[in-house]
Amino acid sequence: MTSQVCRARAAVARQHPSDTRNVLVAVGIGGVAAVLSAVHAPPDAMVLIGSDLVQDVRFVVTGLAGVRGGEQVLPSRVFRDRERLAPRDRLAELKIPVLCVNGSQDPRFQLADNDLSTYGAQVISVPDAADPFQSHCSTAATARIVRNWTAEVGVISRTP
Repeated sequence: MTSQVCRARAAVARQHPSDTRNVLVAVGIGGVAAVLSAVHAPPDAMVLIGSDLVQDVRFVVTGLAGVRGGEQVLPSRVFRDRERLAPRDRLAELKIPVLCVNGSQDPRFQLADNDLSTYGAQVISVPDAADPFQSHCSTAATARIVRNWTAEVGVISRTP
C-alpha cells in the first residue's frame, strides 16, 4: 500500500508540476500507508481522517480472512506484514504538520493510548459523530476543519 501511495503522489506531481501544494490526505487504514510514505518523501503537510494507526497488534487470522463484512478477502500474510509496522512511531518522526480528524464519539479515540497528539499530530474531533463522514453534517464539519487547518498551517490560501 505504501508503494502505491508513493506512485500515486509521483503521478499527481507529474500531472501538475506547477502546483506547489503538497498535502497528503488519507482516510481510515489508508493512514498507515500515508504515514509510511511520508517518512520516505515528506509532503508539506498531512491530514489523517479516522486513522487510529494501531501498532503492536496481533491479528488472529490464518489462511484467507474476510474484512469489511466480507467485502474483501485477504491472505493472512497481509495481516502478518501489517503487524510488523509501527505507524505511530513513524508519525512521531515526521517533521511536518499533521492533522488527525476523528469523530468525538468514536470509541477508538476515547482511550488515552489512542491520543495521536502524543505522537506530534494536532487532533481535532468532529462533534456528535462516531465517524467524520457519518452524516452530511459531520462530513461538512470535517471539510471545514481540514480547510481551516490547511490554511492555518499555510499550505493553502485562506480565500474561499
